[in-house]
Parts: sequence; C-alpha cells; structure tokens
Amino acid sequence: MIKSNVKAGPVALIIDDHRIVADGIAQMLTSHALAQDVRILTGLAPLLAETRFDDLGFAIIDFGLAGKTGLEAVEHLHAHAPGLPCILMTGSTLSRAERADMQRHTGFLYHKQDPVERLVDLVSALPGHQPQAGPPDVAKEVSPGLMALHRLTSREREILRSLGRGQPVEVIAGELCISPATVRKHRENMMSKLAVRSSARLVRIAMQAGLA
Repeated sequence: MIKSNVKAGPVALIIDDHRIVADGIAQMLTSHALAQDVRILTGLAPLLAETRFDDLGFAIIDFGLAGKTGLEAVEHLHAHAPGLPCILMTGSTLSRAERADMQRHTGFLYHKQDPVERLVDLVSALPGHQPQAGPPDVAKEVSPGLMALHRLTSREREILRSLGRGQPVEVIAGELCISPATVRKHRENMMSKLAVRSSARLVRIAMQAGLA
C-alpha cells in the first residue's frame, strides 16, 4: 500500500516494513521541506508491483525487509530508474568496517541510532536534490516533545528507544518481561507527557533525540 501525503512536487520513496518508523521519517522529510510528496511501501513485494518510477526524487530503504535485503530493492529501483539516489538504512549494530561496506552499495547509509540531523544532511546532499522552499519555522521545526524528554522515566525512555527502532509492542514486552498492555500504557503516558497524538510522532522524537 502506498501512502501519498501531497500530490505535487518531487517524490520521496520510503521502503520499510515497520510502518511507524516509515511514518516518522515521512513526517521528518515534509517538516524539513525535503520532500513535498512521500510514498511508503512496506516491503519488497509491493515494490515489485509498482509500475511508475519516473517521478521519484530519491529513496530511503531499510536494509532488513522481512527475509529480504534492501539491496534487492535498490537493484530493482536502479533497473527501472537508473541513477536514482538511494539511502540504505539499518538499525543493526555495525562496526566501522561494516558501515563502510554497506555504504559502498549506494554511497549513502543512515543508521537509526544516529541523530535525525544526519538523515537530513544525507538527503540534502543527494545528487540533484534541491530542498523545497518552505517557511523557515517549518524547515527548522523541532518537536516540542524534545523539550519534555526529562519528564520520562527510565523505563519509558527504554520503551521509546525500542519504538523508535520499529519494534512491535509484543516484542518490546517480551524483551522487558512485561505485558503488552503495560507497554501500551507506558506509550500512552509518554504521548501525554510529550504532548503528541500518535506513535509516529513518538518515533520522530526518538529519532531527533538520537534514541532510535
């Protein structure tokens, strides 16, 4: 399923099977005026069913795609849109050598544990990319929730970090030896403390804070 936020302007393609993470990145791209239109695909299969690539400006692709690798997505995109700038993304722990090896595939690598400003810089530096004009206060938008991170308990910050990495509630519950209902309650408390209305906004805050 493709999610299109705006119908005009250059298109950013995000391929990530963790929808909350993808939504957080999409919000970051639009709020920083790096894209006016964002499409989200949840895996390789939806990409293979796509027929239109000529409107794409760049792609951000998760390296791990439900048993596949993001490299397969990159190969498919380059077969249909030669030269399309692609940023590989991963949340796995990597050594410096492993980072360098992954970066060689596309020239651009973003680690989910890096600050979100790193991703902003990568997109801004893509060949032929020109950020769209927008109000300065929007392009430099920082979530007010960042200013309230100190209100979170250590357990809430731990769960926020896991949410930012795209882990499902059930997985987080298993790792922390608590019930899914408890994780959801912590999530609700965080949303209240940080004054956000969606899990995607929580993910965005986690990325901006360098927690994800």
